[in-house]
Formats: sequence, C-alpha cells, structure tokens
Amino acid sequence: MVTIGFDKCPDEVYKRFEGRHIISIRDFDRQDIECIISNALSMAELLKKDHRQARHLLEGQRMGVIFYEPSTRTVLSFETAMELLGGSVSGIKDPKVSSAVKGETLADTIRVMAGYFYDFFVIRHYDEGSVRRASEHSRYPANNMNEGKTIPAINGGDGSNQHPTQTVCTDMPTVVKHFGTLDGLVYLFNNDLKNGRTVHSFVEGLMLCKPKKLYFCSPTQLRTPENILRECAAHGIAFEQIPRYEDALPEVDVFYDTRPQLEREQLPDDLKGKIRAVYTVRADEIRSKAKKEMIILHPLPRDSKFNSPEYAVDSLPQARYFEQSHMGVAGRAGLLCLLKGVRL
Repeated sequence: MVTIGFDKCPDEVYKRFEGRHIISIRDFDRQDIECIISNALSMAELLKKDHRQARHLLEGQRMGVIFYEPSTRTVLSFETAMELLGGSVSGIKDPKVSSAVKGETLADTIRVMAGYFYDFFVIRHYDEGSVRRASEHSRYPANNMNEGKTIPAINGGDGSNQHPTQTVCTDMPTVVKHFGTLDGLVYLFNNDLKNGRTVHSFVEGLMLCKPKKLYFCSPTQLRTPENILRECAAHGIAFEQIPRYEDALPEVDVFYDTRPQLEREQLPDDLKGKIRAVYTVRADEIRSKAKKEMIILHPLPRDSKFNSPEYAVDSLPQARYFEQSHMGVAGRAGLLCLLKGVRL
C-alpha cells in the first residue's frame, strides 16, 4: 500500500529533475524524495508485469560509469536499469586499467568522457566531495548538439560521505512499499555509523520526514558523526544512542544494519572480535523480541567474517535486504527517466 504523496509526482516537481546532478541528499526537499520514490515504485510495477515494456523509454541513451572503488549492487543495478530502458553502458570499472594510474584527475576524466556522447555519468570515488567537484565539468562540449548543457552526474558513493541513490532509489522505496509511509516509524541504525555513507544519506533524508524516533547503535569507535546528531536535534527528531540493539528491538519498525568497515580503522584484533560479537544481528533475538511486521534492511555486502545478519536471519519474515537490493534496479531506472524528463 502506498499513501498519498507517493502515488503521483506533480509536473512542476518532475520538471526539476531534467538534466539535474544527483550528488547529495542535502540537495533534495521532501517533494523531490517523494517524486523519486513514486517513480521507483511505478517502475517496479512496470518491470514486474513485463520488463520488455521499458525498452523504449531511454532508447539510444548512453551511460558512462566511472568507478574508482569496488561495487557490485550499485554498478550492476545502474547497468541493468539502463539496459532495460533500451540504453547502453560503458566506462571505467577498474581504475587500474585507466589513466588514473598515470595521475589523471577525475575532473579531467569527466571532461574527456563528456565528449564521447554520454548522456549520464555514474561515479564512485574514494574522496569525499569528489563527485560534486567532478560535476562542475559534466556538460556537453562543442562536438555535441547539446553543447553547454548539463550531463547529469550521479553520485554512486564518495568516500564515507554520501550515497544518495542507495537512500532514495533502494532503501526508502522498500520502506514505503511495506509501510506506505516514511513518517511515524521507529528506525534503528546498527553497527558502523561513522563510515557508513548509506546511513548518513538515509538519516539526512529522514530529516525531511517525520520519524517517530531514531536509535543509533554502534561501538564507541564507530559512532554517528556529531554533525548528523546536531542536525537531528535541530530538526526536532527524537533520537538515542544505545550500546546494544536488543534494548530497543521491541519498538523498532525499520532495522537498518550495516557492515563494520573495520578496514578503515586502526583497531586491535581483539576489539574487532568484540564488535563482531556484540553487533551481529542474531536470529534468536529477532524471533523473541522484534515485531513481526518489522523489516530488516542492509545495504550489503554481508561480510563473511562478520556474518551480520546471521544467515539464519535470511529465512525470517523480517528479512528484506535482498528485496531491498532488487529494488535498486527499479529505483535507478525510475531516476534515470526523471533525469531525462520521461514520464512513466
């Protein structure tokens, strides 16, 4: 069930997206988010009925992917979305075989590729703010009939900063699909809340909504950045930092687990082991304490060493992380249509 607000995107909001860069959740307002979610859910229904019906929507369009960090879901869902819409994809998925090894900057790469008749760029980079800086050079050059116009640059993750399409194309549509709303729900974010860019984007998106409460559960070393907590307070959002997710579990509607990015931290091995032991999402805890209608989300990948959620959680009705991952194709296909002004 989808509540009013997600059923149709007004024309005046739809028009905001044509040729727009997608860099940060901070660039959106509530109507923007609702519009993207509406398109995600509409596209999901279209693809479910017959994915071949989408082939004409962006026929002949070309997407350039520029990934300087590993990716499975983000790059494949964007590629799949583009191909389902009738477009094509090429670019850089391994910087080791590009001129980046010779010292070429991302900005120069964008300026070069802009002349190769691409219509979108999807970029993942290890530096925070890198995609926004690159977007300043993302426009059609003189060899294109659209000379001077913007080529939409889409942030596929910049360091531990932002991952906006994970939030508005994948995570939030999954929540709305199940609850019909983003408002009035209790959210729990678990594990690495310091380096988890998906958490940062999701929480910043919820600042435009009316959640009942946010719980942040993490080791001391991996806590939510203070600036995000200050913004929650400034928006009047109730939140609490807790040491164990079990303490809040009976209240929670949306349990958002994350992978502990311990490779980014200089921590002793015994502490890493304790983090894994305490913050793993365990099936017995979910069975005994969680609401049956609660959903568990995870941006994936699930670290084989950390094993969270436990594999036993996969068979529980609350486990929705693979469904969440699959939503990424429809959500990103819907976003691409928005950026070209194509109505579904």
